[in-house]
Amino acid sequence: MNNNSDELMIKFAFIVNPASAGGKTAEFWNEIEKVLERDFKEKINYKPFFTTKPKDGIAQTKNAILDDYSYIISVGGDGTHNEIANGIISTLYPDLIELIESCNDTDSVQDIIANYSSSNNIRKDISMSIFPTGTGNDFRRTLVENLNEKNHTIKNWISKIYNNISTSKMIDIGLVIPTKVPDEDNNNNNNNNNNDHNEIE
Repeated sequence: MNNNSDELMIKFAFIVNPASAGGKTAEFWNEIEKVLERDFKEKINYKPFFTTKPKDGIAQTKNAILDDYSYIISVGGDGTHNEIANGIISTLYPDLIELIESCNDTDSVQDIIANYSSSNNIRKDISMSIFPTGTGNDFRRTLVENLNEKNHTIKNWISKIYNNISTSKMIDIGLVIPTKVPDEDNNNNNNNNNNDHNEIE
C-alpha cells in the first residue's frame, strides 16, 4: 500500500471481493497491487477494502467514501459492482433513499426524484470504475464497446482509469419499487392452510 502523503496524488479505493470468480480474484488482486507499486507509486495513493460477506461491498464503499476516497474501483464481478453502486448511492443520498422508502406509490417516487434532481443535489465528486474479474462480467461488456481482451493488461487498465478521471460519464441507475404489499391476513391464512396441508400429509 502506498502511503505517500503528496496532495497531488490521486486517491483510489479498491473494493476487492476475493471470493469472486471462485477465489481467483484474490490472486488477481495480488497482481494488481504489484503493478500499482511498480508503475504507479508516484501517481496513485491507494487503499484496498476487502469484502468478506454478502452486502459487505455496500459497507466497505461507505467506509471508503467516509475515508475521503473519491475514486472507487470495484474489483470483482457483476454482483460486486452492484453492491458498490448501491453503496455509493446510499452513502451520498441517504435523505433521498429515506424519502423513497417512505412512499407507497410509484407516482410519488417519481415526483421525489424529479424534484431532487432539479434542486442541484446531484453530487459529481465520487466516481466509480471497475476491474472486471468475475465470471460473466456483463456490466463491463455492456459499457465497453469493441472490447479487445489482449490490450487490457493490468497496467493498461489502470492507465485507462487514471487517464480518464476527468472525463467520467454519468450513467443511469435503476430503482425497483414494490407496488403492492401482500395483505398480512392473507399471508396468515395461507400459512395456516399450508400447515394444515402438511399435517395431513
